[in-house]
Amino acid sequence: HREELDSLIAGCSDNWSLGRMSKVDISILRMAAFEFLYCDDIPPKVSINEAVDLGKTFGSENSGSFINGILDALNLKLNKDHADKPVHPSARPAKA
Repeated sequence: HREELDSLIAGCSDNWSLGRMSKVDISILRMAAFEFLYCDDIPPKVSINEAVDLGKTFGSENSGSFINGILDALNLKLNKDHADKPVHPSARPAKA
């Protein structure tokens, strides 16, 4: 999943290539992005808050806000992508 996660993160990090990011920040971003995609039982806000806290604890002085910005953009992108997908007819509620 690493390539998929890195692609999503890179797409939401304007002016920051993955090579410019600290290893700690990238690891935290990957973990949260994985949770967004594959852990339906974890609300995105929880993933973001936990990632920001990890960034503040283990990253640089600016890691918390940096991680928050990228994950917020990623969450919005994923929600938009999900909303744009057509609903399968069998999943629509029956008309009364």
